[in-house]
Amino acid sequence: MIKHKSAIINQLFYAEVNALVKKFNKINEFEVNEIEEIFEQVKHEDTKSYLINNTNKLSEIIKENRNRKLKQGEIELFSWINEELEEVSMHKASEYYGELGIVDYIEIGECLIYKEGCNLKEYANEVLEERLKDEFWVDTLFTKDDVVEMWVNETTKEEAIEQILESNDIEEILGLEPQYAFSINDTDYKYSYIEE
Repeated sequence: MIKHKSAIINQLFYAEVNALVKKFNKINEFEVNEIEEIFEQVKHEDTKSYLINNTNKLSEIIKENRNRKLKQGEIELFSWINEELEEVSMHKASEYYGELGIVDYIEIGECLIYKEGCNLKEYANEVLEERLKDEFWVDTLFTKDDVVEMWVNETTKEEAIEQILESNDIEEILGLEPQYAFSINDTDYKYSYIEE
């Protein structure tokens, strides 16, 4: 019950409750089955809770699921991105899901999402290619002696990147602070914000 002893507030409360009851009573059997089908696919309580509390996102999933059957991973990823990072459409989340399935990682804004245990060497190579154009990162990645030695030996940027990637932990090189994001088909995914 509500704590206010105002008659008008009580009337407003009961009017809203009645409107809510009518809304849910209008849901037909087909729509009930659609909602239950979505929730049967979802394995994680956090995702279920998010969808229960964000019915507009649930509606978006239902609408997309009518066009084509969504995979559990698409729903998990869609919910996680919308809850943790930024608002994206179900269509965009499906694109991210496809990319994640191909290369095991995706970058969304300043966040890297990747499969636990995946090889981030290709991604790190691209990042280091850019970072080695910046004095700050050169100073961070190499000692002055390293730079002198590379200069004398005429080490190319590609060779320097290869040396970095072979001799260090890639998550450490990139300055990642990985945290658990979600699971898809018993595979854990991590996320970390990326230093620019």
